[in-house]
Amino acid sequence: MEFELRVNPTWPMPHALETLRALHGRAALGIVSNGQFYTLLILRELMGAPFDELIPRDRRVCSYRHGHAKPGTELFEAAADRFAAAGVGRSECLFVGNDMRNDVWAAAACGWRTALFAGDARSLRLRGDDERCRRLQPDLIVTSLAQLPPLLR
Repeated sequence: MEFELRVNPTWPMPHALETLRALHGRAALGIVSNGQFYTLLILRELMGAPFDELIPRDRRVCSYRHGHAKPGTELFEAAADRFAAAGVGRSECLFVGNDMRNDVWAAAACGWRTALFAGDARSLRLRGDDERCRRLQPDLIVTSLAQLPPLLR
C-alpha cells in the first residue's frame, strides 16, 4: 500500500465531499472506477465517514471486483443494472470523469450522459490521438465539481 500510494497518489478533487453532500437526496449517487480493493478505503479515509453514507455500497462498481476495466463498457453496464434497480434509466445517468476515452467515451457508449471534469491539469486526459475521442463531445464540461449541483435538476 505504501509503495502504491507513493507511486500513484490518490486524492479527492477539491469540492468532492461538498458536491456529494449537495447531491445526496437529490440524485442517486454511485461510483464507477478502475480502482483496486484499497481505492474506496483511501477515499473514505481522505473524505471521512460521510463517503460511506453518501454513496451506497451497491452502487460502487470497481474493476477489481468485476475483472474488467475502463474503457471497456462492462463496468458501466454493471452500474446501469444497479441504477435500473433503483428506478434510474441510462439516459438519466450522468458520469463525471477526467478522461475522454476511459470515462466520456465508455459512458456515452452505454447510453449515459457525460461530464468532463477539466479542473485538474494533472489528471485531465483529452486523448486527442485516440480515434474514439476525436469528434466526441461530453454533454457538460466543468472545471470545478462545485459547478455540478446547480446544473442538475
